[in-house]
Amino acid sequence: MKKNRGFTLIETLVVIGIFLVLAGISSMSLGNLYPQANLSVSTNVLMSDIKTQQLKSMTGYSFSSTQIESHGVYFEPTQYTLFTGSSFSPADTRNIVISPGVNISLSTVNITGNTLIFSAGSGEVAGYVVGGVVTVTETNTSQQKSLEINPMGSISL
Repeated sequence: MKKNRGFTLIETLVVIGIFLVLAGISSMSLGNLYPQANLSVSTNVLMSDIKTQQLKSMTGYSFSSTQIESHGVYFEPTQYTLFTGSSFSPADTRNIVISPGVNISLSTVNITGNTLIFSAGSGEVAGYVVGGVVTVTETNTSQQKSLEINPMGSISL
């Protein structure tokens, strides 16, 4: 008696069909991961940069002078600038301009002049207005993350 080994055509087609359905479902859910990751990374980098500017103000970090200087962040829709001093000057060569990423936009609410300045020595937000918020938006999906900043410079996500 001869034993047949292997799979029939029907069994093979069923397995391939199941595989295609699973691959289709997984590829649809993976398509949304890039915008979410892009938004999360951009938000985390922005938070880190804000906290670094505050820390520089608190510790007295200075490029060249011997006095303690304020540091801040100036927000624009497609970029933000890290600066030294009690006000933002676009001509200052010490400025560091950062683009938060592709398809990322920034907006502010209750942050005077789109400028967040940390006082020298204390690190408190100079000219604080209640409800200071920076919103990071992924423009393709309109997903948003908001960073609320309190008078002491603490950030709530």
